[in-house]
Amino acid sequence: MGFFALAAVLVVAPVTVYFADFNRDPAPARIVLVEALGGETTAFTGTRNAFELPARNLKREERRTFAVGNSFFRQNWVTAPASTDARDGLGPTFNALSCSSCHTLDGRAKPPDGPDDPERGLLFRVSIPGRGPHGGPIPDPVYGGQLQDRAVLLVPPEGRMIVLYREEPGEFDDGEPYSLRAPSYQVGELVFGPLHPEVMISPRVAPAVVGMGLLEAIPEETILALADPEDANNDGISGRPNMVWDIRRGDLALGRFGWKANQPTVEQQTAGAFLGDIGITSGLFPQENCPGSQPDCASTPNGGSPEIADERFAKVVFYTQTLAVPAMRDVADSQVAQGAEVFVEAGCHLCHTTGEHPVAAVSHQAIYPYTDLLLHDMGPGLADGRPDFDADGREWRTPPLWGIGLVETVNGHTMFLHDGRARNLAEAILWHGGEAAESRNALRPLTKRNATPSSGSWSRCEARHESSLPSIVERLGRPAGADSLRRFRVTHCGARRIPSRNCGSSNQDSGSLPPGRPDQPDRPRHRPAVPAGVGRHGRLGDIGGCPVRGPRRGLPRNGPYDVAGCPRRLGDNRGIPFRAGHGPAFGVAGGLVAGVHRTHRRSCVRRRTGHD
Repeated sequence: MGFFALAAVLVVAPVTVYFADFNRDPAPARIVLVEALGGETTAFTGTRNAFELPARNLKREERRTFAVGNSFFRQNWVTAPASTDARDGLGPTFNALSCSSCHTLDGRAKPPDGPDDPERGLLFRVSIPGRGPHGGPIPDPVYGGQLQDRAVLLVPPEGRMIVLYREEPGEFDDGEPYSLRAPSYQVGELVFGPLHPEVMISPRVAPAVVGMGLLEAIPEETILALADPEDANNDGISGRPNMVWDIRRGDLALGRFGWKANQPTVEQQTAGAFLGDIGITSGLFPQENCPGSQPDCASTPNGGSPEIADERFAKVVFYTQTLAVPAMRDVADSQVAQGAEVFVEAGCHLCHTTGEHPVAAVSHQAIYPYTDLLLHDMGPGLADGRPDFDADGREWRTPPLWGIGLVETVNGHTMFLHDGRARNLAEAILWHGGEAAESRNALRPLTKRNATPSSGSWSRCEARHESSLPSIVERLGRPAGADSLRRFRVTHCGARRIPSRNCGSSNQDSGSLPPGRPDQPDRPRHRPAVPAGVGRHGRLGDIGGCPVRGPRRGLPRNGPYDVAGCPRRLGDNRGIPFRAGHGPAFGVAGGLVAGVHRTHRRSCVRRRTGHD
């Protein structure tokens, strides 16, 4: 195709960027077939809790901080005043009760299916033409920068968000039909009068939050070096940085987070979400979100100033910075290798760059997020018409792809893009336009050429979504391991479980476990593959997706285990393998024990009470 693919190697100092000319490289797909997408932080697991795990290389004290941050991320906030003074101050107007209300299990939100669906995963950003004092959007003078559809007692919610869909038919080059779901957005039941006549509305769904600290640790100059705003190399890709206001620095900085890269740091992204989504003030945003036209909002009691103390807020930030990235699966699979070739040929790697990078527990890690964190013109089909700092109404940040193959496992859906309109990965690719039009067009002739014989086409429910280009994408985050350990295949109708033929193998390198109990035949019977350099039972006390060796070793006293090594809480262990005599076969996330052997439970009872 005559283009340079960027294989960026990101390091702290000195910053070095290597470029691979794939016209000369005989095996360009090698750069996208990497198991440990998050370096040493990677979690080798494929369970429903895959997005909740701490970075594997966190120290004991850091795991304690992670656990506290997790609790403030997950638990609901309440109206002030309340006896729970550490978690009061909700609202007065808000969209969600907690961070996890939208980021369920730290994953991706699902948009409403229609106007009567109460799903809470979508929000509306609103603004009027022009730029604010620091170059950002100007909020609507009556409703502010985000429509609040909920409120505390005696305060009216601002209005209601309405989503309607229509089907847009199309066809592939071979005549195979498909249909895309095109949304339209309305507001209703506005309490304080109409929106501004020139208001601009941008719908957003909550993305998964894994790997944010790794993205934050990439040196700014490295990302800027990838920018090509004038498309000087004539490859059709003209990524631009979004320079946004950094409150902590009091200056412009590179935007990295948010669908339009409108936040420069994890701290500011988190503080903005606390205020805009939940109505919780922080040291970074100390003023309540009450526009002047809403006196009831302004007169409501608050939960202190700020409502989340700096120390607690810092732990939530640390939590979001150190969530582990799940590993890529099936890197040795021929179907995935073919998909990697198509991924490169279609130009997807030009935006979803691979590389290494830097920061404390997330420092000096070779990471593969498949994003350049730059803005790209995605065409009129995905345009929201709303500028955000330097981003115009057609531009969006390239989102990271890591973990994308686990969205259905974790969140129970396959809705993608900024507003969740795409019902699967194929539709997400077909919505691409603008700079990505060439990559989209490269997909259309691939449907039957690269589909498996039994799959037919993507438009049929029984199709297994096995075309090569989506094949490489959907494995980003699936469990890593040998072919004998593969258990799931993504289908348009859901995940189909495929039994392993080697479940009972005792081979240490296979990562397999003895079969589960006969009364639970659908339980996965393997643990994820353990990376090189890590023992069969994982590092001592490792709870980041690797097995824990014995009770309590290396685990904090105030964490998920007590001083006797017994679990404080027993969570849902469905689908979690047991390992006889070794306590939990998988790690612990946020105080929830994934699986505990019955013998270990009885021994815990004996230690606590003196009897079974």
